[in-house]
Amino acid sequence: MSQTSHTLPFESRPGGPLAVEPLPHPVRLPQVLHIFRKDVVHLLPETAVVLALFLAFAWSAPSGWTQSQYAPAAQILAAFLHILMPISWLVLISRLIHDEPLVGDRQFWISRPYHWAKLLAAKLVYLVVFLYLPFLLMQIYLLKHAGLYPTLALPALFHNLLLLTVVVIVPVTALAAVTSTFARLLLTVLGSILYLLVLVGVVGWLSWSRMQPPHLESVLIAIVILLPALALVYQYRTRRTQVARILLLATPLLTAALVLLTPASALIRSAYPVAGGADDPKLSNLPEQLLPKG
Repeated sequence: MSQTSHTLPFESRPGGPLAVEPLPHPVRLPQVLHIFRKDVVHLLPETAVVLALFLAFAWSAPSGWTQSQYAPAAQILAAFLHILMPISWLVLISRLIHDEPLVGDRQFWISRPYHWAKLLAAKLVYLVVFLYLPFLLMQIYLLKHAGLYPTLALPALFHNLLLLTVVVIVPVTALAAVTSTFARLLLTVLGSILYLLVLVGVVGWLSWSRMQPPHLESVLIAIVILLPALALVYQYRTRRTQVARILLLATPLLTAALVLLTPASALIRSAYPVAGGADDPKLSNLPEQLLPKG
């Protein structure tokens, strides 16, 4: 009677029971794309609302240009969307930044292998994809619908993107970085608007008779972008909220100081010197063929 072998299948393989084929390693995304993908899933409702409002405005605004019976209703809808779109941007930016909160000392994301620069880069990529790009495409569509060539309006398109950056993206993102909830962000935005209105009123009253120096507007725009951006980067790197808040409060004060203390007269004289001596314009005699006859 032959003896039956009870050897297990894996023991018959060369190398014994540990000779198991290794599983293939999963493909690892770069950390920026990993965070971006996570934000897409977490912020799907807010992002869908933002995109839907862009589409609604792109449809309603040209409809109001026609002479149809629905034109008044389309104009009312477009005006209503003018209010809803910035509110949706505010909500989206708040949810995007507060998904990894920076205020306090109990941030759960610190325990994850997140580098602050990659986290900030992922947030900026999200804004480019779901805010800047739809905004630009909407403007191009409106220009095409109006019979204009978008390529000829590229300076105006980029100017609008600059305004979006200065007025909405940079200030709101920086304020969201130094607040912990949407309610506090909303109160901070309302307080900042009141603070700016008072400051602009005081500066306007003190400098109403002064001429604006040349190139001052470019300097002010650079300050309004760079200081909040510096506060945003500083907050992501160090999470020292008080210092970042001081930088944000100092931005309007610095611009006001520049408007009030810049020697406008000296800069204007330097930019537009008065001609004198040999530089004086001289009138020459008209050629004979241009002289009146008779």
